[in-house]
Amino acid sequence: MPEPIDLSVSAWLIVSLAMFLGAIVQSTIGFGMVVLALPVVLIAAPDLVPGPLSVATMLLVLPVALVERHAALRDDLWRLIPGRFLGAGLGLALLAIARGDTLVVVAALIVLAAVAATVWAPPLPRNDANLVGAGVVSGTFAMAVSIGGPPLALLYQHAKGPEIRSTVSFVFAAGIPITLIGLILGGHLDTAGFITGASIWPAVFAGYGVAARIRHRVDDRIRPIVLIVSAGGALVALGRVLLG
Repeated sequence: MPEPIDLSVSAWLIVSLAMFLGAIVQSTIGFGMVVLALPVVLIAAPDLVPGPLSVATMLLVLPVALVERHAALRDDLWRLIPGRFLGAGLGLALLAIARGDTLVVVAALIVLAAVAATVWAPPLPRNDANLVGAGVVSGTFAMAVSIGGPPLALLYQHAKGPEIRSTVSFVFAAGIPITLIGLILGGHLDTAGFITGASIWPAVFAGYGVAARIRHRVDDRIRPIVLIVSAGGALVALGRVLLG
């Protein structure tokens, strides 16, 4: 069974603010909600990873996908989504052997790797192997540490805004229910955790509402800010664990 969640009002407010900002980012450029918010969550309320944080993100993805559904890369989805399902099983296996501070370190390193890859990695061809592989890695880390976006963002970092927003959001919309079912069956999410995650929905929806008004003006221009803030937060979270 999951450990009881000890979440103070101040921690809840900090996490809600991080998710509000993350929802603006994700609704604007197609990824980044958990990349931005996860380092803050690891510092303020690590018990929210992975279950409650996955619940907090679940209702944003479908509206983002549907708004620009005409731009979704449907052929890619047929490869990404099965890969995502395969990765879910690997994520449960990772959860079975890694707990507590180990997961914090894993999550922080994923964020840092995602930032580094986004800055320095060359464009990846969207062939069958890379699409399935990105789906598997996304599903694995979504299940283990609530962060399934980085491999997809790396694959689509040079795609058009509507394509990445809609395609990635459809992958999340298909994958998050599998993630939640796996977490429940694996004993990593209970009713209290679900309610805690759901309590952050108003902040997420507020962020989506703000993004709908500013999306056409900012688009990719906020990407460098997201990367800097995410890397800084991940380094702080990693330092807290390693330095004790």
